Amino acid sequence: MKPRNHKKILKKSLVIFSRIIAIFFAVLLIIVTLLNVPAVQTSITKKIAARISRDYHIDISLGTVKIALPKTLSVGQLFIAGRDRDTLLYLNRLDVDLGILGLLRNEVRIKSIEIDQLTGNVFRGSPGSAYNFQFILDAFAGDSLTPETSAAPWKISVGKSSLKAIKGRFRDETLGMDALIDLGNLEIRVESIDLNSLSIVLAELKLENTRGKLEQWT
Repeated sequence: MKPRNHKKILKKSLVIFSRIIAIFFAVLLIIVTLLNVPAVQTSITKKIAARISRDYHIDISLGTVKIALPKTLSVGQLFIAGRDRDTLLYLNRLDVDLGILGLLRNEVRIKSIEIDQLTGNVFRGSPGSAYNFQFILDAFAGDSLTPETSAAPWKISVGKSSLKAIKGRFRDETLGMDALIDLGNLEIRVESIDLNSLSIVLAELKLENTRGKLEQWT
């Protein structure tokens, strides 16, 4: 084969290879762009929620999900029903400024977290009965994995937290306790978190328009 033909084949191969690389990055760019579109993110997350509902028999629905890579997560209208079709958990809006890529390094760095309107209800009836969320634990019990004792410890840091319109109820007939919390506005700025000593140091705490009730019996 003549040298000229070698050059021609090499040139043609380089052109084809360049086009393949260009197409690959174009497709990758389209995928990344689509994944940053809130409508696409919501659609994917709703399908995941539907799969969980179907496979694990958990009534769960989700309104919206917005992920702005690499650090912002927003969830809206999350609802989980109990076995009696009552509200186990309802979350109107959750906004988290989180370093998602840090999770790959066992780091949870939350610059800010905001929760607007959350309702939760935990009940347990007669002695020997289970809590109303036990069916969720049972559904995922078969998926549990043995933790790695040699895994690197997690590093957690939290900046400012804002919680608004938080309502919760805990009623336990076995313990003889009925507790209610109606939190209007809570703002917290965390100075440090130490998982080894289970200690949390707060730099700032502001609580407004909050009331609670506790009833106990024997």
